Amino acid sequence: SDIPLKKLMVSSAQLQQLEEMYREYATANDDGRTPVNYLYALSDDDQLAASAIMAQQGLDIDTREQMDNRWSAMVLLLYQLRKCTSISMSIFALLYFSRCGYDHTRRQKKERHTPVPFTSCLAHAEITYAVDSEKILRIRGFFHHNDACKKAEFTRIPPSPVHPSVFVVALSQLRDGATFADVKKKNRVATVGSVPRGPSHSDYFDVDSKTPCII
Repeated sequence: SDIPLKKLMVSSAQLQQLEEMYREYATANDDGRTPVNYLYALSDDDQLAASAIMAQQGLDIDTREQMDNRWSAMVLLLYQLRKCTSISMSIFALLYFSRCGYDHTRRQKKERHTPVPFTSCLAHAEITYAVDSEKILRIRGFFHHNDACKKAEFTRIPPSPVHPSVFVVALSQLRDGATFADVKKKNRVATVGSVPRGPSHSDYFDVDSKTPCII
């Protein structure tokens, strides 16, 4: 898979399971055992279908802003301009993963600050958007939280979820002609200057740069 699975901050056992999962090509058939891969056009019908999937999986803005949301946004992927067949556009993606799947020991932390216990959950999602229109181009990943994750109770008050304004800042920079290095620099300054790092309580992201062709 070209999804940056190693950025999910999972255990070695989880990573092995994820890599095995992606050895078979992801399809649009969500059977609960294999990853899915949905592609969308810019039409109203396709965007409505994409919004329905986002809402169904708890990835829509309203649900993500709820304190008890089980998804944690970890990586903002800034994709450089690349021509795919006859299409050329700038795109960006957000990589989400289950809070129950975050292995805090990967950051050499003895104490777990994430408000839910670690259950080795493999659920994750990558949502790809067009920079200019913010329309969804692709939704892919594995959306099924394991049973332990579904039953997990919060061990502390959840932190404030990531606010959509974080993404707006990056988009605004890109539209104004900023380079991906500029976006990464601003993200780093904002992170160090105002909020602590880590998926449990961060309003900013690790930033990665790729040059994919999603068509």
